[in-house]
Amino acid sequence: MKKIKVIGGTLAAAFILLCASCSTEATEKGTPTSSSSNGGSSSPSDTTTVTEKGKAGDSSITSGWDYVKTKYSSGIADAAKSQTGWNAVNCHDPKLFQDDDGTYYVYSTDASCGNIGYVGIHIRYSDDLVSWKGHNQSALNGYWDEELLRWEDYTASSAETKQNDSSYTAYTWAPTVVKLNDLYYMYHGVNADVGKDSSGNNRPASAIVLAIASNAKGPFYPASFISKYTAGSDKFGNDSDILSIKAKLESLGVSYSQNFLARHIRVVPIKSLYRTPSLDGKSLENPDYTDSNFAKSNNSRFGCIDPEFVYDVATGNLMEYTIGGNECYAMIYGSWMSGISLIYVDKVSLKQVANTAFTYDGKSYSPGDELDIPLDEANTSQSANSYGLCGVRIAGGYGAGYEGAQLFFNSETNYYYLITSCGGLDYEYRCTCSRSQSIDGEYVDAGGQSMLLNKSNASGYHAYGSKIIGSHALEGENSFRCQGGLSVWRNTDGQIIFACHARTNFQMGYYFYLQCHQMFFNEEGWPVLNQNEFYSDYTSYTADGKESLSKLELSDIAGDYDTILTVRGTEKAAISSLGIYGASDVSDKANKADAVPTASKTMTLNENGTISGTYTGDWSLADDGYSITINLKDASGNAMGVFKGYALHAVDWARSSDYRTITFTTICSDASASEGGEYFWGNKQAASRWSLSSDENTLTYDDSSNENGCKNLSVPKFDVSSASAFSFEFKANLPLSTKDWEAKILSYSGCYVTIPNLDPWNNTISSSNLKGKNSYPTADGASLSNGLEYTSAFDGKDHTIKISFTTNTITFYLDGKTWVTYSSSALSNGMEEFVGYYKTALTNAALIFNEAGLNITNLAITKDTN
Repeated sequence: MKKIKVIGGTLAAAFILLCASCSTEATEKGTPTSSSSNGGSSSPSDTTTVTEKGKAGDSSITSGWDYVKTKYSSGIADAAKSQTGWNAVNCHDPKLFQDDDGTYYVYSTDASCGNIGYVGIHIRYSDDLVSWKGHNQSALNGYWDEELLRWEDYTASSAETKQNDSSYTAYTWAPTVVKLNDLYYMYHGVNADVGKDSSGNNRPASAIVLAIASNAKGPFYPASFISKYTAGSDKFGNDSDILSIKAKLESLGVSYSQNFLARHIRVVPIKSLYRTPSLDGKSLENPDYTDSNFAKSNNSRFGCIDPEFVYDVATGNLMEYTIGGNECYAMIYGSWMSGISLIYVDKVSLKQVANTAFTYDGKSYSPGDELDIPLDEANTSQSANSYGLCGVRIAGGYGAGYEGAQLFFNSETNYYYLITSCGGLDYEYRCTCSRSQSIDGEYVDAGGQSMLLNKSNASGYHAYGSKIIGSHALEGENSFRCQGGLSVWRNTDGQIIFACHARTNFQMGYYFYLQCHQMFFNEEGWPVLNQNEFYSDYTSYTADGKESLSKLELSDIAGDYDTILTVRGTEKAAISSLGIYGASDVSDKANKADAVPTASKTMTLNENGTISGTYTGDWSLADDGYSITINLKDASGNAMGVFKGYALHAVDWARSSDYRTITFTTICSDASASEGGEYFWGNKQAASRWSLSSDENTLTYDDSSNENGCKNLSVPKFDVSSASAFSFEFKANLPLSTKDWEAKILSYSGCYVTIPNLDPWNNTISSSNLKGKNSYPTADGASLSNGLEYTSAFDGKDHTIKISFTTNTITFYLDGKTWVTYSSSALSNGMEEFVGYYKTALTNAALIFNEAGLNITNLAITKDTN
């Protein structure tokens, strides 16, 4: 598996903070982020048309409503063996972008489970922000910056960069893309462990570089490669494309001598190289470690990853600033090192500019001058340990784990907003929110806490920044964790979309998914998210047919809700003790408040304006029919805070059925309140289709008028600890061929139970019909007892099937007769875990029934107490 190297894990350290500042004059002159200043457009050559009521034009992508119902059913689809079929899976650090023709693009970190796909920034695209198709090449598509490769100590060859190759060693991180002058500009990070310090610890090198393309899908060429390009010399056959970009840049008076925005490396003793520097498989005779320029990169202070531009979400325009006499755009970058840095780049070339006067290599620079040297190299002109030319620190510092940040302005509220990813990405990631009326701070969360940390409080960084999204578990639903690597974008419909990646509490930890949420700003100017994923069609639900704030009545909102009140804290615990899905063998520590999914609590919003259930208090709906105020109190009547936000129609993707719901999303901005700075949101509960018999021994499911039947059904809590056995019984239409059986019937913790697939000639398992390495049956040729003739069963007709579980045995019955029995001798530890789990209790959101998507009816779960 290709692993993402987490830069923060080894970089927590304290530095002397000497902040630099510069004089800025902010304007906004209408440079669109989603359109060229010359009105140019680009149409993707292989865009899939995706509509709500139609089908995608490409069979590798599931469209609209069907995708909502299947996105989380089985992790990465087995059929998705290539990048084009990923849809939302394998998306890390998504950067959202919309082109002139309305097509959405997401550019993301080079990462995938199973090492599938082309290296060098993944691209996927969509017409509706719901269904996505992966591009069949990377954004770089073979055009790696050789200067960067040498500096980063990567091995690369043209063959490796043009195809999927498990030996490839390069990792590109967290890109950002803007369109200007009919060109697409991408700043992206690259990271590698290139050396060891005197204690033997790995020391990463990180860099941010510029690449440019004529098409949203690339190829993106290194900026200096374009400026230095000679006609007819391209080895990949894109000569005319490169020459056209070069001509456009020359018409703008722009030329690039190098591509680095900034670089960083911890001090690496030259005698302790981690590996021999090489390029195209050949050792470098004069490694850049011995070059004086390499040593200068130690002077950056900030971790050089996660670049982002600053724009106005109220208009979609990039923000412009006057630095010296130069018109510039603002950018941020940075990570666990010394925090998040604010810098400026030239409006035309996007080259970094000086934020102060300095002299370097005999040349004098004034504020606003373009730099043809990396910021870290320019910063060698400043005093030791100074941020200087590397930017102004606006958040974090002293090893605090903030990264993957986005800074944006809202001209309707007159605030700048900083949202960062926070913590270790495997177990405790989440997103912080803060704001300021000045671009260079001070940024404070809704509880009044500053994001600019110091030596005394940096270790408790998880307690700062309002948790705009984080790990949670709604009752009876799939649940999510580790949201981060975010971007925020205003689309051409005026919707503000928040994109992030997320892991789950029901699939393996290396499955990470793209999620999109719509952002709104409440009456106090704080951003709130629809915590349910964005959906594109609300025909008959909202006035404009979109996911929007539309008038609701009190009776629409009143009802029972599963609610999440965010929790922050500084307490840490061993991951193995926190009950995190798939983390039983991990001894590292994580922040409890962010690693453990916040469990929902039931609350009732009564139509008379009162609140009952876990919480009490009162609530009110404004005349607009969507602005909501919740005066929250605990069960004893103690005040917790006043939360303000919105109620709206939503689609809850995490449910197994009844997806449409009403949601509310609010925040308390009263710093004096006990829950000041926290978010509070909830989804209206669907009417339960499960019923328990009077003797409490049988659960039955009502499949009438249910659009999804029993497909991907989450089973509710059902205590079977006192039972000697229990069983699932149902009717199913068995297909005509066993070849159709490439799916699970029951799954838990990576263990799958399938309806038996046996070779009818010798009554043994046929692995060609199994799905997943932990499926049961388990192996080719394994003998099974009590086997019946199966060919008669697969006849396209209804049959009654019963699956009985005891401590050591699973038995399938077909039409009342024993079909096949799996005894303990055939079970692995994984299967015993599955059965043992059931012997305590069936638990919702852990068990999924009928992932095969069979036409199942009359489902009942019964305890055998004999």
